[in-house]
Amino acid sequence: MKLFRLINQIGIGFSIFCFTVVVYAGAPLWTLIPVPGFPPQVSIGTTDTAQVKYTVTNQSRKPHTLQMKPIQGITPSGCTSPLGAHQSCILTLYVNGGLSGTIKGGPVLCAQGNPNQCYQPSQADILDIQILTPAQLSVRAAYGSIFFAPPQVKTSFYFSDLLKYEATFPPESHWAPQKGIVDVNGQFLIIDGQILSNPAEITLLLSSATRIPITPPYNPIIPPGPGASNDIANLLAYQTVDKQIIFIDQFQRYAVVGGQAIQIPSPPPAPPSSQATTFLDYISNLPMSSYGSNKQVPANFSYDVVRSLASFVEGNPNAPKTIYVFGEPNCSVCHDFYEGMQPYVISGQVSIHWILVSFLQPSSQGKVWAILDGRVPPGSGYPATPAGAFAYNEDNFNIISESGGIPPSTNPSAYAIRSLNENELAFIRYTGLVGTPTIIYINNQGHTEVMAGTPNNYPVFVSDIRG
Repeated sequence: MKLFRLINQIGIGFSIFCFTVVVYAGAPLWTLIPVPGFPPQVSIGTTDTAQVKYTVTNQSRKPHTLQMKPIQGITPSGCTSPLGAHQSCILTLYVNGGLSGTIKGGPVLCAQGNPNQCYQPSQADILDIQILTPAQLSVRAAYGSIFFAPPQVKTSFYFSDLLKYEATFPPESHWAPQKGIVDVNGQFLIIDGQILSNPAEITLLLSSATRIPITPPYNPIIPPGPGASNDIANLLAYQTVDKQIIFIDQFQRYAVVGGQAIQIPSPPPAPPSSQATTFLDYISNLPMSSYGSNKQVPANFSYDVVRSLASFVEGNPNAPKTIYVFGEPNCSVCHDFYEGMQPYVISGQVSIHWILVSFLQPSSQGKVWAILDGRVPPGSGYPATPAGAFAYNEDNFNIISESGGIPPSTNPSAYAIRSLNENELAFIRYTGLVGTPTIIYINNQGHTEVMAGTPNNYPVFVSDIRG
């Protein structure tokens, strides 16, 4: 049996890899601590207002003038003057109940003139503002938390249009915490690697429940707009005849009962001209099976699966050493790996099979399509092949904006659409990782290696690849 493991060896270990969230490393130069009596966790109606206050302290030895990144519907006040070493000020945030939707995260304070030097409160102290509908306010006022007790949900970016969530239910429900994946439009959930769907059960459940009016009603023809909640945090509570508490999302697309999700039939598929739901349609029809989790390769991972995906070869296809790499056209770490491997590719030692996915920027999907279809700019001198388009993307990579150079395609071929969907599916299902580059190869001992990030030592890494 082959040994499947993540690389954790001296000289070959992984470094960083691309995510869509910004991580600020090291001790913060300024901190934000909530002021007692003005907590960052707020639930208000659409006509209400509230105040949130933070004590901002300059932890550095130098003065700093700070600016808050704008948040629509929130007006900041205070902390506009230069802040001396170890001095503090009070940042007041005026919250307007007319916000377009729930706010989770921030505030982010940046150094004036340096938008890349930014800090926000700790995870426990970030803004968590819930805008309640009139129906929710009425339920809360009449029944208290037993009837309106949304689960505490932490979401983080997972892949493409998916979120990874951790839900903790209120004590009244006696449900165990759960983890899973949900698409940002609430069309399906994955819990413990299973996509759950049972329309008959959800119909029975709704027919036996005490209904709470839902505002606005869900219209399957017009998807929720920007003001709608697009995650599982905004759930309405129902009570069945046997006093069981259940949670149903405000657009009646799914319910959570006893820690299990039951999906309500999805809206009709988008017209063929729209490519927006192709990945959702593809993954929602998956058989129930295990999915990888971060830093853990599932037992059903196979090197043959990687070799069966839509890839293109950089370098000599007959090179003695071969690796497969999940990459992203806007991934700066992938670009570093591309440059770091050039001496070995150009010399004919290693060939790289690039398997492209998209999740970092809105332009990523179109850029993958353009590369797979070999659409290089006219007159660029690059061959009109996937490898040529990828080389153009990397050779014209903008490090500052972390953006590949290939113009995104808006009219991809059926091959490009299908290939990207299959690549993304395999990336989620088999690697269990959420970043790029993810490098797969067979080492000198015949074991399949899965590396997240770039090698610390390229010569050692190349020597470890089986020839």
